[in-house]
Amino acid sequence: MYSLALHLLNEVPNELFKFEVQRLYRYNEQDEDWLPLQLSHSPPPVHPSGTPTQFQVITWNIDFSTPLVEERTTAILDYIQNRLLSSSAPNNPTVILFQEVHPEAIEAMLSHSFIQNHYDMTDISNRHFSTSYGTVTLVPKCLTPFVSSVSRIPFENSGMGRDVLTVDFGLPFRSVTRRIRISNVHLESLRGHGDKARPEQLKFVSELLATVDGGLVAGDMNAIAPTDDRVPQTLGLIDCWEVMHPQAAEEEGHTWGYQPRGRYPAGRLDKVLVSGSLAPLSIGRLGVGQYIRWHGDNYWLSDHFGILAQIRTT
Repeated sequence: MYSLALHLLNEVPNELFKFEVQRLYRYNEQDEDWLPLQLSHSPPPVHPSGTPTQFQVITWNIDFSTPLVEERTTAILDYIQNRLLSSSAPNNPTVILFQEVHPEAIEAMLSHSFIQNHYDMTDISNRHFSTSYGTVTLVPKCLTPFVSSVSRIPFENSGMGRDVLTVDFGLPFRSVTRRIRISNVHLESLRGHGDKARPEQLKFVSELLATVDGGLVAGDMNAIAPTDDRVPQTLGLIDCWEVMHPQAAEEEGHTWGYQPRGRYPAGRLDKVLVSGSLAPLSIGRLGVGQYIRWHGDNYWLSDHFGILAQIRTT
């Protein structure tokens, strides 16, 4: 089975980028603890529930800096649970990509019954984070048998400890195995250095995705510069929002700048991009106007909206 580590060593001659192999963790009811899984490097040729041809992705920057991190994260997980259970496509497995995950947010995930029962996690602590927060990907248990590797690759041009967290899947189709790669990113923030770093970071991710059959990168892309929106197309990446909502008003796609309103202009900072054999079926925003009530005050779930995208393999 294809190895991301081997790819990085042999196919991406970039000395500035180093990778770290990670695991998936699953909640064990008997031990009441999250334990590491042994990933299969040879996914089964036939899965009991069949090979999925459609799946969903949720991406959400859950805001590490606002108070009540654990309470807000729990509310976000409750919201996602209710949204997925009431979905018109409840059988579509949904991969969840979180950014700005604080250790208190991890604790909320580890203790949430919906996550314990239905998901495996790439991280159960901040051990692999370069800063006080990082990215975490949640893989639905029905997709775990197809996972071949989990890797975190720091962006060495980042002054903020940013990286790409990647999960590789091997999906059997007829007599071949299609390689699908899902990458979780929080690209460089702010203007100045960030304007130069973001395109370089996304270019590196696009090179990783170009070596597999189907690639997806999603997350907070901090698209705040006038040139940021043009970068995905130049890299051969398909912007799912632009494909599915070509006539939408610009503000309909905004994912940041309203919760709360501030001095910076609102924008579509968060995106889902695909390449190769993956194509979007639908995409929409999550968490618009959602808040928790705490001792008489309102706290937004996050300063970002989430995104839910339905993807098909072609």
